[in-house]
Amino acid sequence: GLLFAPTRDRWRAWTRDHGNSALISSFLVDDKGYRINAAAGINKGTWVGVHEKIDLAPFGEIMLTAGTRRRPLQLSQAVNVGVLICNESLLRHPSRELVDAGANLLVATVNAVSFGSSVVVFEHLGLTRLRAIEVGRDIVWASNAGPSGIIDRWEIGRASCRERV
Repeated sequence: GLLFAPTRDRWRAWTRDHGNSALISSFLVDDKGYRINAAAGINKGTWVGVHEKIDLAPFGEIMLTAGTRRRPLQLSQAVNVGVLICNESLLRHPSRELVDAGANLLVATVNAVSFGSSVVVFEHLGLTRLRAIEVGRDIVWASNAGPSGIIDRWEIGRASCRERV
C-alpha cells in the first residue's frame, strides 16, 4: 500500500474524513531497488512518520534494507506509537528504546502466514507478551494469520491476548 499513490491517498482521505488515525504496514523500495519492511502512521489525513524495520530476521530478510532510526510515531496528541515489525517484538532492545523515546503504546505488525498453524506463532506471541510486561506498555498485536488483539501489560496471571473475532 505505501508504494502506490492512489492507495496512500485513500488512506489519507479515510483518516481525515473519519477523524481517525491509522498504521499501514507495507514495503518500500530503497534507491538501489531493495525492499524495506515498513509501517507508516497517518493522523487525520496527515502522514506522521514511517518506521523502517531495523532488526531484520537473520535468514528470511537478508535481501531487505534495514532502517536506521527508532522513534515513536505521534498518532494523536495523546498517543505515541512505537512500531515493532515482526521479530522486533521478540527482542528486548527495540521496545525498550521506543518506550525510552516516549512511546506510550506499542504495535506489533506480524506476518505469520509462513508459519501456518504451528506453535511458532504462539511462541512469538508469548515472547511479545513478556515485552509488554517488561516495558510496562500495552501492545496491539496485528497479525495477517493467527490471533490479533491487545496484549494487556497488567494481565500477568492469565491469557492476555484477546483474539479478534
